[in-house]
Amino acid sequence: MKYFLLIVSILFTTTNKTVPSKSIKHSDLYGETISCLNSTQEKAVILFLNGYNFSVQKAINESNFIENALDRGYSIVMPEVKKTVYAKKNYPETAEFLVSQKKLNYFTDTLIAEFVNTHYKRKPIFIYGLSTGARGTLLIAGELKEKIKAIALLSGDFDQTLNTSDNLMKAAFGSFEKYPKRWQEEENPIFRLQQLKASTYIYHSKADKIVPFDHSKQLNAKLIKLKKENFFEAESNQNHDFAAWNSKTSNILDFFDEKIEK
Repeated sequence: MKYFLLIVSILFTTTNKTVPSKSIKHSDLYGETISCLNSTQEKAVILFLNGYNFSVQKAINESNFIENALDRGYSIVMPEVKKTVYAKKNYPETAEFLVSQKKLNYFTDTLIAEFVNTHYKRKPIFIYGLSTGARGTLLIAGELKEKIKAIALLSGDFDQTLNTSDNLMKAAFGSFEKYPKRWQEEENPIFRLQQLKASTYIYHSKADKIVPFDHSKQLNAKLIKLKKENFFEAESNQNHDFAAWNSKTSNILDFFDEKIEK
């Protein structure tokens, strides 16, 4: 297998089966780092959204999804997600450490509408999200509707009202008691499910101690009620980590392949 590493406009080539090393330098898109691994087959592109404060390098080191996706003919786009919670905007109550983080429109309007559509013209777009990245994936797919072919949501947090004492959500939106509409509607991925068009794969472990299983259980139930195309895979004893997520790589890529063929 041969694939190319593209960092915005810079092209590197390799015949090595391993993902490129830490020594590769990155360029940026409007001041934000974007890393892309391009398959020579390039039948589609996958936006890879890491977990909260996970670096691209961490995913390169620990995820088997990237290499397997390349082998299947998918190119991978990987932004540095840092501490984003994919909020629509900042509020007067938003904590200082979140004010400068990427907002939802960066992913929809800049990363996908501008960068992906320029570099991967007319290629089907998929999104793979881990943890908070799964939250972002659901929000992005809801905004872009038919532009996203399918999504994979792994161990995600989707409805912040399930834990109104969550400090990160309070830091982003203020308290639930004072701003219930932000929590329940304006910034809630579940509230906007009706506009979702992408086929959805969900994975979550019941033993997850970081993000409760109820997030994915509730999402699955709502998607079924809305008659959305959805597949839910639950397990009993996996953790919230790359070992769990890597065990689902083949299933997710099979799911994506099916959507290309439709």
